[in-house]
Amino acid sequence: MAHLDVTRIKGWHAHVYFDAVSRDDAWSFRDVVTARFGNTVEIGRFHERPVGPHPQWSFQIASSGSVFVFDWSTLPSIVKVPILGVGLGVG
Repeated sequence: MAHLDVTRIKGWHAHVYFDAVSRDDAWSFRDVVTARFGNTVEIGRFHERPVGPHPQWSFQIASSGSVFVFDWSTLPSIVKVPILGVGLGVG
């Protein structure tokens, strides 16, 4: 089995899914992430409708660092993060 060369990791992103019931919790979580991480993360648009391949309302959190550390247990239980992606450098 081939293993990922972690030195190639150039960033991370997560899609936070929510709905009408969890909208306010998602917005509060977005504010907490922004306050805690400031310019070390990029917060995407707050979509209150499905966009692209995402079947629910969502927003994205992205980090251009090779390590993105967050205590996901602080996420309100009603808000879901089903997708966590890694961005690999070319070459």
